[in-house]
Amino acid sequence: MPCDTQLEDAADDGGFVVSLLVGDERYFCAGGPTANAACKIAKGDAGCGTGGRCVDSARFCVGGSQAGLNCAVDAHCTGGLCRDFLSVVSGEKVVVSAADTSNTGGCVGGGSQYLFFKNNVAVQDWSEIPTFVDNPTSDAAYRVQVRCSVLETNCMTSATASASNSRPVQVFSGDTTDIVLSVSFNRTAVPPITTLSWTARPQTPTLAGYDVFRGTQGATPITPDVGLTTLVPLSGTSCNLPNAAPGTPLSITTTGEPAVNSAHYYLIGHNPSVPGGQAALGRRSDGSLRPLAPVCP
Repeated sequence: MPCDTQLEDAADDGGFVVSLLVGDERYFCAGGPTANAACKIAKGDAGCGTGGRCVDSARFCVGGSQAGLNCAVDAHCTGGLCRDFLSVVSGEKVVVSAADTSNTGGCVGGGSQYLFFKNNVAVQDWSEIPTFVDNPTSDAAYRVQVRCSVLETNCMTSATASASNSRPVQVFSGDTTDIVLSVSFNRTAVPPITTLSWTARPQTPTLAGYDVFRGTQGATPITPDVGLTTLVPLSGTSCNLPNAAPGTPLSITTTGEPAVNSAHYYLIGHNPSVPGGQAALGRRSDGSLRPLAPVCP
């Protein structure tokens, strides 16, 4: 029996209009004749009437004329970008819900069933349960598929991630393993220049910005500087570098190069707000914590 498409909505996906939300996140109309009413991200702004926008409570415009306002896509942020502010602390309970998904009429005589994925791996098999509970310790991407219980193969949503069926969550780890630092060195520049780059991350109220450090590995001793005894602030301006909206590219540069037969290594940490606080610097390859950073003035 084929999936009945007679009553399907224009935003239909396999007989359903999917909506995946995390925690108390919600989609609502900003402006228009139905301001503050719930809306479906799959339908876009059309579900909010003339002048209305279907926006996400966890996304905000960064820059542009709508800076600070809720958004769902970059088009909502004239001259700016729509950034995701959805984040949790490592181990915090996360409830991923597809309960707001609509059956648009194609699943006649059956009910909705849900299959949940985390980082593209199935974590909750097909069932009538529209929620998945998790306690992530690192960034995670959740996705859901929906099908009709009596038309399992004919009435099923797409397996391809979309704005309506998937949701990323950024996790604050507390040990700085959430920051990925990249280093590039231009030796032909005069003077040689090193660029350190990372992406802005969510931070708790006890943290504000970033501290960047440099250490030196000399020719002797050959053993690595596992105690970080040579670690110092990268420069006079590398402490308490301001944070930005999550996902924003950040960088700092430094000039010069290490002495012959030696090397520089670089580490970054979330800047503690408390005076005299020392930044955590991530973990060694064996999983143990590195020593705390020196105080960054």
